[in-house]
Amino acid sequence: MIPSIIVHGGAWNIPEKFFADNIKGCEGAVLEGWRILENGGKALDAVERAVNALEDNPVFNAGLGAYPNEAGKIELDALIMEGEHLKAGAVAALRNVKNPVSVARKIMEETHHVLLVGEGANAFAERMGFSRYSDEEL
Repeated sequence: MIPSIIVHGGAWNIPEKFFADNIKGCEGAVLEGWRILENGGKALDAVERAVNALEDNPVFNAGLGAYPNEAGKIELDALIMEGEHLKAGAVAALRNVKNPVSVARKIMEETHHVLLVGEGANAFAERMGFSRYSDEEL
């Protein structure tokens, strides 16, 4: 089997002035994931790393580039799944963590839950040692 990895930089009408940065960011995320695959790494690790690259890039509406909600707060959602054991983990309304997909993976691997929301997601992320960020940093 020939591995492949695909990412997307959002489902919106990207303004032309952001188009080149969006493409470059997607290409970078693919390369991050691809490096794991080409070195024999697991698909789940490659997916997490590719999404982390998007979350770490302020061009995208994720992690460092997230937009505030109606109350002016940054709340992030993420989901990760793996097919071998049909497991999933997700967070919603997670605050002050820049890589919500990594928190979602921890939920999948360390708990019997599939989805943690709001304060429960925040408490879990803190217990697991995820770094906190202010709304301004995100």
